[in-house]
Amino acid sequence: MKQFNNDEGISGVIAGIMIFIIVVIGAMGFLMITDAFHTQYQEAANDPINSTGIYLNNTTPYIGAESITRGMRDNIPSSILLAFVIVVIIIVLIIWSILKQE
Repeated sequence: MKQFNNDEGISGVIAGIMIFIIVVIGAMGFLMITDAFHTQYQEAANDPINSTGIYLNNTTPYIGAESITRGMRDNIPSSILLAFVIVVIIIVLIIWSILKQE
């Protein structure tokens, strides 16, 4: 009978949970950067002199950044869901391998 070390299983569970945490924190960071982006552009658009050098609304750089931001922001829930599914699959496979050991 082979002796199984549960530390190997625990390390896999922790790795799966860390994947989920990294995806969630990355999504939160992206939302914060998006908010800063909109705040900066709003202040530049409201300034009549615009000494910041920021391209204003409806310019090509603004529209490009806005479309990328909108696309990523719309896909955040699905990326969090996929990270959660990966974590659940990893945990189930680890528990299955622990129970299968003889």
